[in-house]
Amino acid sequence: MANSFDLCRRAQSATEKVAFCTQAIAEFRRQDVLERAYLRRGNAFVELNDYARAADDFTALIQLNSHTAGYFDNRLHAYRSLGRLSEALNDANTEVRMRPDLAFVYRSRGLVYGDMNRLDLAVADFTRAISMEPANAGLLVDRGKLLSKSGRNRDAIADFSSALRIDGQAVEAYRERGLALMRVGARYGNAVCRRAAQRVRTPQNRPSNRRYLCGNKRGSLAGEAFTVNSQARELRSIIRKLYWLEN
Repeated sequence: MANSFDLCRRAQSATEKVAFCTQAIAEFRRQDVLERAYLRRGNAFVELNDYARAADDFTALIQLNSHTAGYFDNRLHAYRSLGRLSEALNDANTEVRMRPDLAFVYRSRGLVYGDMNRLDLAVADFTRAISMEPANAGLLVDRGKLLSKSGRNRDAIADFSSALRIDGQAVEAYRERGLALMRVGARYGNAVCRRAAQRVRTPQNRPSNRRYLCGNKRGSLAGEAFTVNSQARELRSIIRKLYWLEN
């Protein structure tokens, strides 16, 4: 007959993991069993969006074994979900000190810096992680999102394009590149449209109508941008459409 720890390991649903791992934690005293049970239950609480209990379990895990960077990583992500960013950053700094040779610790700290809107530090950490794992498309996508958030859309597009060269099925990279292309095109279109509207010579070309003209063009182009296919090919034609406003 299976004991509670066996049931904890075999449980499939999050609620079963919580129930059986709770029983195992109460019944066993071996450290290796307790570590696995706390880790499994903590991850189950994450599945249930109960981040406070997840953080408590990861804290218990760290008290059992404070030499595993991954345990600090688990807790910092629970803290991020709770908005406890100072505590998350403390854990991130701890795991960086413990394992400066691992890319994931810089990724995690970069995410925390991103949550704190400390974008330069976030980008620097992702750059360090990418230098360690240059073929990791996910890291490039994450850095691209931070670059885009900081207004560096062209740099972001370069990261999303690099990610797609590594993984042609990276749906998030296609989506984020499409949005960044749209933002670059919209800013370019705003400036071009204002200049073009000033040169329009029609009886209806009063200032209010000039504003309407630009608003209408930008609105239709932005709407078109949101209908791009999965590879964002149509956005290139949208950028070309913006060009005609200069001529």
